[in-house]
Amino acid sequence: MAGLWREVQDAMASSLSAIEVIFALLQSLSDTLSQMLAAIFWSLWKHRNKKIWEDITETCATVVERVRSLTNDWQISNGPAVQNLSASPDGRI
Repeated sequence: MAGLWREVQDAMASSLSAIEVIFALLQSLSDTLSQMLAAIFWSLWKHRNKKIWEDITETCATVVERVRSLTNDWQISNGPAVQNLSASPDGRI
């Protein structure tokens, strides 16, 4: 659902462990896709914790939507307008 399956398959074909797959992906993906992958891992971890601690089962669509929301919020909060404000000469926003 996130559109990374081909990249994951390629990394799995040339790696022996999950750690190698993760690092291979992080090295080969663009910055945007690396951010998405990190958000996917975080969202899966959150999904796991909700199931274990709150007995809440989320759908795959919910997990992926959280990733899209998180990455979108990240891009907005780190966009040029925000960077220009934080780089003002007097330090005020």
